[in-house]
Amino acid sequence: MIADDIRAELLEIRDRCDRALAKLEAPTLRERETSPWMTPAEYALYAGLCAATVLRMRKVGMPSTGSGRLIRIHREQADKWRSSTTFSSAKTAGGSSP
Repeated sequence: MIADDIRAELLEIRDRCDRALAKLEAPTLRERETSPWMTPAEYALYAGLCAATVLRMRKVGMPSTGSGRLIRIHREQADKWRSSTTFSSAKTAGGSSP
């Protein structure tokens, strides 16, 4: 009984968090439909990558502009770079390839 109540409460909390995240992400994605320029975090969300991976890709040559909090990535240029480049996060993170 108690376990079922806790499970139901946790599911409700998860649903509320999912709705809150959707509200936060939706305006950003709508704005990005009109502008090709994105922050690293926005490009990561768009490309389905981790933000740290996007920053590592930038260090090895992905086109971008700015520095610090002003970094911007042009969506089309970055997509073109990604399609023409074999990127290995292990190499840029100091790891070794198998």
